[in-house]
Amino acid sequence: MGIATGALRLCVERTRDRTDMSGRPRAESTATQLRIAESAVELRTAQLLVRDAADACERTVSRGDWLTVEERAARRWDAAYAVTLCRRAVERVYAADGAHGVYDENLLQRYYRDINTASHHAIADFDGNGVTFGRVALGLGPGNGFL
Repeated sequence: MGIATGALRLCVERTRDRTDMSGRPRAESTATQLRIAESAVELRTAQLLVRDAADACERTVSRGDWLTVEERAARRWDAAYAVTLCRRAVERVYAADGAHGVYDENLLQRYYRDINTASHHAIADFDGNGVTFGRVALGLGPGNGFL
């Protein structure tokens, strides 16, 4: 979430001062405004998912209990989905930056690389965690030993 927060903040700061090829302020572009809005709500949704998962784990542990298979599947799916939302948010603002995004001195390209690398970690495995959640929800058990 820190990567996505940094990328969104940087995009907003840079966009305020930039102009497009015709000399118009980039901030007045409705396409750019929509990209920022959608990225912001994806980041906020990811934060809510993670906070909710952490609260659920805390409640369980404070009772001295262990998470059930269903709870573990749900929490891992929440985490994987949150990472995916953050990745999508960064990809969108990276695209909004245009060709400037590819230069090494542009911090936005680092955020883009970092979020894509982080999203490949096993804990963020969208497919594996999604399948496990779906299997458990359907009463099939986790199946592949993922939990």
